[in-house]
Amino acid sequence: MVHSLLFVVLSVLVCASLVSSQEYYYCADVSVAAGGGVSTTSQGYFSMKIGEGYSKYAFSVDLSAVDNCDFSVYPTVAYHIHTNTFVNSCTDTNGHYDPSLACSEKSQAHATSCTQLSRTSASGYVYTCAATAGTVTYSTPTGGCEVGDLSGKLGKITLPASKVAASSQVYTDYVPPYNYNYGQATTGVTSGWASIVFHCGDAAGTRIACGNFALTTQSGTASCGNFDADAWVQNESCDNNDDNADLSEAGFDALVAVVVLGWVLVAVLFVYACFCRGPLSGDAKPMMNSNSA
Repeated sequence: MVHSLLFVVLSVLVCASLVSSQEYYYCADVSVAAGGGVSTTSQGYFSMKIGEGYSKYAFSVDLSAVDNCDFSVYPTVAYHIHTNTFVNSCTDTNGHYDPSLACSEKSQAHATSCTQLSRTSASGYVYTCAATAGTVTYSTPTGGCEVGDLSGKLGKITLPASKVAASSQVYTDYVPPYNYNYGQATTGVTSGWASIVFHCGDAAGTRIACGNFALTTQSGTASCGNFDADAWVQNESCDNNDDNADLSEAGFDALVAVVVLGWVLVAVLFVYACFCRGPLSGDAKPMMNSNSA
């Protein structure tokens, strides 16, 4: 009986552990470069959800007010996660978030760790991350792409006549930013991330729009009114990551409590089975000698 109960509890705990990974929601109000600086008026949003081993992105940014990129000459737009926040200019955001040291020329570690590892163009190193437009899922190991090089992993955006840069659907990235790096200072080999930056397609990669990420919720209560559960459900397919199945923060805390208490119960049952009912209890009866008279 004890062993059967122990098996049932272990089975429940394994199932609970599989669904107990928390998902984190971030959103950035994106402003565009105009008039020599960055407009204080939001021109769109970039939303991101990070789970256990994956992230999802959705965005829409009106770039029609941009005056430092000729879209008739450079119709494609790149976008990356950067290490610093912007205050007055998109140049405040520093380089690309690159914890795995894939080392493009724009990596936050270009002048430090990348140089020390000879991963620079001056040393003959070639950064090769370049996806075709229209890619909606990225799963290649990080050796070829910086974690923050989102358009390298998922393809650049070709602007329509409206000049609105928007995701065609929710993109899935199986090499996501690390939650614990959010808002961290970038020092030495420690790489934080804080912002999203959109770039012109010119050789300089001119920064044309940017926004600072804020930790929000599934319903988008922090900074981005465009980021809500309905938008995610409309864009996501009904798979295991559909937001209708996502745990709330309170639900996640409750599940963690159940898992912890469950493992305590397993430990108690194990001790009981071994020391109170098992061979270690001293209650085991000696075997009868079949040859005794």
